[in-house]
Amino acid sequence: MKGGIVIILASVLALIGLTLPEVNSQETVTMPPICQGTFGTIDCGMNNVVIESAFYGRNGNIICPSGQANTASSCFEDVTDIQQEQRCRNRTTCFLHARPSYNGLACASHPQAYLEVTYSCAIPTTTQMTTAPTTEMITAPPPQNELVCKGVRSYIKCDEGLIHIVSAIWGRTDADPTCGETSDVTDCELDVIDYLTPLCENMESCDFKPKGSLFGGGSENPCDGVKKYLNFTYTCEEPTTMQPTTTTMQPTTIATEPAVPLPATIMTPVCQGTFGTIDCGLNNVVICSAYYGRNNNIICPSGQANTASSCFEDVTDILQNQRCKDRTKCYPYAVGAYNGNKCASNPQAYLEVTYACAPEGCTEPETLP
Repeated sequence: MKGGIVIILASVLALIGLTLPEVNSQETVTMPPICQGTFGTIDCGMNNVVIESAFYGRNGNIICPSGQANTASSCFEDVTDIQQEQRCRNRTTCFLHARPSYNGLACASHPQAYLEVTYSCAIPTTTQMTTAPTTEMITAPPPQNELVCKGVRSYIKCDEGLIHIVSAIWGRTDADPTCGETSDVTDCELDVIDYLTPLCENMESCDFKPKGSLFGGGSENPCDGVKKYLNFTYTCEEPTTMQPTTTTMQPTTIATEPAVPLPATIMTPVCQGTFGTIDCGLNNVVICSAYYGRNNNIICPSGQANTASSCFEDVTDILQNQRCKDRTKCYPYAVGAYNGNKCASNPQAYLEVTYACAPEGCTEPETLP
């Protein structure tokens, strides 16, 4: 049976009015080339996206012709693993961007590179899913793009569904007046999707102020002295739900012991500028305790750590109520802005978290191996 697969290619398909036929879930589909600065959308309905091949670069000026293209040399690199593992793995919808920071900085010498992708839609093998027959076409939610100047608070909210961060670029890539300033610098960019994801992913709303310290700080920030901004794209997606299963048990007279609650889990310390992941499956995350700061230089050792004074503050309520409440997965993030700006005098603070998966609740903890 043919599935409803809609392929949306921003700007390109809109201009040429191309409509692709429906395909069987096992067929391989070749997407139209994705030109520099635009993106394509793959929607496999209830099936998972599988990237069969992906190549980024330029080897001529016929595809995505541009006067800025570097045709003196050819560069076309295989980015299949990047697209599959980092962008589309275990997803029914994913977004493919044609820009170097989204493709492992491949072919950086080609500012007008493009992306060529073939994919298929694979039926998940780990979970049996039953759906009623339908003839309705499934359309991916349209991505929303936001450009936020440094230090200006950003607030995004999904009226329906949960936030999914598609891409996030910190720097400056446009010579036109942006954020009250013009600049000759147009190649200043840092992919910060890994920093923005724990702030907003799978949440109904989130707010933050983009600045260097939020995105790693120090040498991780590009183009010192250039006024930067955050350019990010997100969608509002319906959360994936699992259909409950009903099992009929035969009566038995065998006595059973009451279930013993699983112990709470102590996470490995989350060092400054990184995040951890808590995944409770079908249960909700319960934060038993969370402390942010530094009281020694043994955990997450750093030459920049302030060891002259000790600061270790309780951020349990912040992490539970603002980040993990009523969620089955959340991302504890070791940056000051994520933890109520606690312990500002310790630039290399870390986060220690103990959690449980409801309905077990918090019992005596065990250390995560």
